[in-house]
Amino acid sequence: MPSTEPNHRLERMMREAGFTSRKSLARAVLEESALVSGPFERCDHTDVARWLNGMTPRGNKPVIIAAAIGRKLGRRVTVAEIGMASAIAAITPHLGLELPETVDAGTSTVTALWHADLAQVSMVSKATVDPAGWGRASLRWLISPGIDQQEPGRTGLRIGQADVSRFKVTTAMFAELDGQFGGGHVRQALIQYLAAGG
Repeated sequence: MPSTEPNHRLERMMREAGFTSRKSLARAVLEESALVSGPFERCDHTDVARWLNGMTPRGNKPVIIAAAIGRKLGRRVTVAEIGMASAIAAITPHLGLELPETVDAGTSTVTALWHADLAQVSMVSKATVDPAGWGRASLRWLISPGIDQQEPGRTGLRIGQADVSRFKVTTAMFAELDGQFGGGHVRQALIQYLAAGG
């Protein structure tokens, strides 16, 4: 939604992170989006100029922008810090409670939840558990004809045996921590691990 006020917070965060041009931020946003199969198909200096002029992009795009700046700074950056706090409205209370119909839909949902967690959206981080949601998703999984498969090679990422081994060890470590201390203890560590690129 357009704003009449320039986004000085975003401008300040760009300077702090060392983005010397609008093009450099646009490239970083595209790279961040590609890492999580995110919502940006294109992004250039014109888009950054619009954000600096007060326009807040729709959906989960502000969370990706914050994550790109955070990656450059080496710390978590919230959507509030970049002057786009209104973006948290993109997270709905039912997000993630349905079995996705496609791999892309599932990836988008997980990405939205992950970035909302990074942005400390209270609707996600402090939400109560809905056990009925597990039953609905499980039932739908059992009776559905199957999820449409993603076309191979779409992301261009290559995964080798070392990546698979690292994933297995990391999964086992987080599962052990969850078993010993509970999911609340592990949650922030896992989100930060994912944000750092796993």
